[in-house]
Amino acid sequence: MAKTAVLYQSKYGSTKLYAQHIASILDADLFDLALSKGLDFEKYDTIVFGGGMYAGQINGIKFVKSNADKLSGKNLVIFTVGIGDPAVASNASVVLKAVNKALSKDLMKTMHIYSFRGTLDPSKLKFMHRMIMKMVISSLSKKKEEELTDDDRAMLQSLVSKVDFTNTAATLPLIEYVSTLK
Repeated sequence: MAKTAVLYQSKYGSTKLYAQHIASILDADLFDLALSKGLDFEKYDTIVFGGGMYAGQINGIKFVKSNADKLSGKNLVIFTVGIGDPAVASNASVVLKAVNKALSKDLMKTMHIYSFRGTLDPSKLKFMHRMIMKMVISSLSKKKEEELTDDDRAMLQSLVSKVDFTNTAATLPLIEYVSTLK
């Protein structure tokens, strides 16, 4: 198997959990972007990058963008972690839009994207994320009960208590894909 590095940026811990799991199963090197400086990309054939989804943007994706030249010719796998169900088309669309906005078309051609669900604990949210959540909740509260999706209900529940959708088994397609790379 090709030499693999798993890079991640995590604000609240879900992305870190997935990155650690993926790196462990793939026997890959693991790097927290908040702590790692001067990564030697030459040592790796495959780069797996993970970042959380916040207000339609991927945490840490600027690192990937700023290192696009070093990633050229490498296998690039990106995973996102968010509260929304990635099986819902509108949530998948948000992820794809965020990646398209952040990365060049050349990188987009050769990479694979995966999305996983995370945790939301209102007691741990930073000020800006609390404000964004309040706006989302305000918008959702205007919907009629029968118009609410399961994702909407989860978002409303997260205002009251912690919701945890993490499931490391969901990483299996990513792990299987990276395992096939040479």
